[in-house]
Amino acid sequence: MSADCKEKLNPLRLKRDGAHQGQRLTAALDPTFAKVDEREPAHWMVFARRYARFIHFFDNNNLPTDTWQSFFSNDPAAYLATAAVQNVGHYQIKMQEYLGFLLNLDNEFDAVGLTKNFGNLFNCVGSLAWQLEQMKEALPATVELQIMEGSGSNFSQKSKELALRASLQNSIVTQLAPAFMRLIRYYKGALSLPYSVVDFTEQLDWEILGADVQPFTEILAKGFSKDWIVGAALDWPSFRDSLVGETYVYGDPLPSSTFDQINHAAAHNLFTDILDQFLKAYARTVTEAKQNLEAMLSGWDRHEPHYALFLSFLRLLVFARDHANTLTGRHLDYYYKQILQLREKASEPNEVHLLFELSKHVDSHLLSAGTQLKAGKDSLGNDVFYSLAEDFVANKARVESLKSVFHDYRSQNPNTAPFGDGRLYAAPIANSADGLGGELTNANGQWHPFANKRYNNEKLSEISMPKATMGMAVASHYLYLKEGERTIFLFFKLAAWNLPTGEYSQHFQVELTGEKGWVPVEAKVTGTQSDAFLPQINQTLQFNITLPGDQKSTVPYSPKTHGGNFDT
Repeated sequence: MSADCKEKLNPLRLKRDGAHQGQRLTAALDPTFAKVDEREPAHWMVFARRYARFIHFFDNNNLPTDTWQSFFSNDPAAYLATAAVQNVGHYQIKMQEYLGFLLNLDNEFDAVGLTKNFGNLFNCVGSLAWQLEQMKEALPATVELQIMEGSGSNFSQKSKELALRASLQNSIVTQLAPAFMRLIRYYKGALSLPYSVVDFTEQLDWEILGADVQPFTEILAKGFSKDWIVGAALDWPSFRDSLVGETYVYGDPLPSSTFDQINHAAAHNLFTDILDQFLKAYARTVTEAKQNLEAMLSGWDRHEPHYALFLSFLRLLVFARDHANTLTGRHLDYYYKQILQLREKASEPNEVHLLFELSKHVDSHLLSAGTQLKAGKDSLGNDVFYSLAEDFVANKARVESLKSVFHDYRSQNPNTAPFGDGRLYAAPIANSADGLGGELTNANGQWHPFANKRYNNEKLSEISMPKATMGMAVASHYLYLKEGERTIFLFFKLAAWNLPTGEYSQHFQVELTGEKGWVPVEAKVTGTQSDAFLPQINQTLQFNITLPGDQKSTVPYSPKTHGGNFDT
């Protein structure tokens, strides 16, 4: 039972190849991985903006007349905060879900689902367009920041302008407006079809840039600015009404079924390009909002007094948040140091391994111990140096080739079957896929330094190495045989090997030194338990080698002709 338990493997255990240090520490083990409070000031600004809708003013008759929302919504930083906390990935996933439904052949007969999911694409893009318009109009044309630079008492104040609105406006005019115009044309084209392929009326239960997703028909009725007008129209209503519907995205000629029409549009590159344009603009807006919000909180002096106090409170709250987020680390230190009474090891200097390459005109060079080498700067901007631990002589020596030998030792582990038979493998080119120079096909160009083993379902399935050819050489002047039929007898005494009596010719190949190289000859190899002529030998391996009469004479061994470096 215990032997069986040793073979139980957990399929969920961590598997690491150790290729880089990032794999040697699980992120979840870092005390800062799960923070007590992960909220930034932007999250509190959005919370206050929403919560203010539920705080009312009351008149003399104790009736609600207004809310506090204007106090926390009109500042430009509030709009930036709303954008900064957006989850663009959620928007992208929802759009992919709608498109996936339309492209799935299993939904061919779900007319309600098809029209609603197709309409949701229009509703989401339209709502995003309107919220970008709202943000653009709410932001000031330029924001002048007062930046304090320097340290100690040597501070200097510099002005810097952030063209927040201009950046968003340029994106709308150059990219989004033409795409939105095409979307309206496709919308009108859908309305002109013999039967409806789009349901624009569904109100979704999620938000884009802090506002609910609205039906596309309601979006078009809003008052977009001239930045969304392509052409010479004077205002949004006239521009919107002048656009003519286009139906080619639904098929040309027009398919007869709702599914084919919607499926054709959902796969059309001109339609999906609109979705991509707005997704990229959304992501870019969120990124710029995070950067610009931080600059406004620290360098803009135009906030309303009440909102400036609120922002000051949020900036101070960051210190309390950061201190609270050290709780997990402090708790861990207390457990290890106070409860378990563990002591930290002494610090050790950092170590690196370096490769040196000499210039072409230098054959060798001595680098003395203590030689300092510059390694850039640390996280604080300080220069980092490494010192050689010992003398090092750099020369022109290079690794010419990499070879490996592997002994597949005998094993009773069933996961190694049918291997583990004691065979030897040898790779003349170790840094290759098959040991013979095959191209490495894995992602990082990795290769095993000794044995290229491959596993399937935790079991050894292949050893991608050539089988080794083992041998020995025997040299003697008695082997200089010139002519006639010649017979050579070789006897080998075997120690500690219970060799059964039998023939082993198929396991051996015998060659003699000829004039132009090694010459294969026939040999009968037998193993015996005892020998009549040599009774003191209990285990014998006998080679009977016969050279026919027409076989040329053997010659002395020559390294140049026969290879190797045998000393004969």
